[in-house]
Amino acid sequence: MEMSELTALLTRDGLALLDAVGTIESTAEVARTVSRLRAAGHSPTSSRPSSGRRICG
Repeated sequence: MEMSELTALLTRDGLALLDAVGTIESTAEVARTVSRLRAAGHSPTSSRPSSGRRICG
């Protein structure tokens, strides 16, 4: 994770996005979540760390 990605996650909007994403259980869910976030207009910078950070397992 790049420092800019971490900084983006630590904003009010970034933390809200993490809460909205919730726990991701598989790599397939990562792909679906990134696609959903991108379709909703989130940038690649915010989509990638938001989805990858909460993978369980």
